[in-house]
Amino acid sequence: MRLLFFKIFFIFSTTIVIAQELPLNTQVFLNPYYYNPAFAGYESKTSLNLMRRQQWTQIPGAPTTNYFSLHTAFGENKNIPFGIAFLNDTRSILASNSIYLTSGFRANIDEDHHLTFALSPGVSFHGIDFSGVIDTAGIANDPAIANALENNTLLEGNFGVNYHNKGLNIGIALPNLFQHKVASEESFSVGVFSPLNHGIFMASYKMEAVKNSLYFEPWALAHYREGLPIQIEGIATIYLKDFVWLGGSYRQDYGASAFFGFNISNTFKFGYSYEFNFNSPLSLSTNEFQLALLIGKSEKKKKAAELMERRRAMLQAMRDRQREQKEQQQQQQQQSTLYTPATPSETPTETPPVETTPAETEDDSWKNKDFEDYLTQETTPTTTSDDQVDDTSDNQTTNITPEPTTPVTTRNEEGIYIGPTTVKKGNNILELEEGYYVVVGTYPSYREAEEYSDQLFIQGFFTKFGYVSQTGNYYVYIFYSPEDEQECLDTKDRLLTLRTFKEIWVLTVE
Repeated sequence: MRLLFFKIFFIFSTTIVIAQELPLNTQVFLNPYYYNPAFAGYESKTSLNLMRRQQWTQIPGAPTTNYFSLHTAFGENKNIPFGIAFLNDTRSILASNSIYLTSGFRANIDEDHHLTFALSPGVSFHGIDFSGVIDTAGIANDPAIANALENNTLLEGNFGVNYHNKGLNIGIALPNLFQHKVASEESFSVGVFSPLNHGIFMASYKMEAVKNSLYFEPWALAHYREGLPIQIEGIATIYLKDFVWLGGSYRQDYGASAFFGFNISNTFKFGYSYEFNFNSPLSLSTNEFQLALLIGKSEKKKKAAELMERRRAMLQAMRDRQREQKEQQQQQQQQSTLYTPATPSETPTETPPVETTPAETEDDSWKNKDFEDYLTQETTPTTTSDDQVDDTSDNQTTNITPEPTTPVTTRNEEGIYIGPTTVKKGNNILELEEGYYVVVGTYPSYREAEEYSDQLFIQGFFTKFGYVSQTGNYYVYIFYSPEDEQECLDTKDRLLTLRTFKEIWVLTVE
């Protein structure tokens, strides 16, 4: 049988110039980086992957593939994919070893929405092994064959693009940028640059069938090879609580496969597939094993933790501000009581300060109310009664109860903000301080403002938001200056070039 492989190999290698063929991979969903370098770091973790594929197990000397890859993403926004891959492939007497180094760029459009480009240059080493081959014709003694037996080093390369939007992936890969002869007397060959001789189109979408328990992910692949018909491949996978998966695939003019696997804590993954070759009278089968180890904390979990910490800090700031307002109210009450004129029949006495315990000073009413209602209520301090204040006291008592405001129309029919750009500071817990703000979003509710602020935070923009009693709106802002209006105007002009924000303008709070 190995003699048969040997003869066929030399007949084709002397007449055909081909590219280094990338072995097939049935469980591509476990590591799509295998086909497309643009998937480097796609899980926001460092990923180590192992694969062993034994093709046509009933035939001695049939193709066997061993593969290892490590890929991740660097940069503040994980926008620089990086990877390294090793491939060992044996096909009868031909042995190939390849190494690739990946780098590229990821353009982040929105949260979990990006476009990635990546290039993987590499080299491959090829040799011919006659051990175990019955060479009755003495072909191995031919000088030309003897030179070909030495390892040949070939320049390799592949390129990929992938568009990702939440569960959707659409990618194109060019896995063989150079063409080479299978065997050559040259020790090193650059080959012929021919990027379009082989292409792979990939598309997948992971959807939630039953909330938090059942997911479905179909894949579609189209393999194009110059001079050959396009080969279509379909894969369908069902995930149970993202812990166990099972599914099947069909490859045109080849056969079908069934596979299963499991995922432990989104850290360790194992997958196995068994392929049936329906187009062979020998009922050939193929086994494929894959292991994956994910290292590090998921970027999504990191962002979630940062958002929770950010919200805790905002809540603490609101409570601190409320405590300060309480203390100011109490001081005003004490001052108004101390300076209240005594009546003729009474001896002037000083009213001692009102002692309060921490429990009385700190308002915990937000715990038992709707949070948004609590935030939007006006903070109305208690004032002294009319019989405690003399009309001739020259208004020494300060009443900080907010003046009634007339409802302000802040949005047109299309929902665009048309309200005032200069407002008066009110008394709400989240009231914006006096100064100038570069506003990037305006919302009628706390939750909407918080969600948009969180979205921008995930994209790398440090935003905050506050309330304006005069308009009854929450303003999400990206820059604040207590005194310098021109600095805000300059910042607004710079940010306009990003075209990222729903709106951008300067708000003045007096």
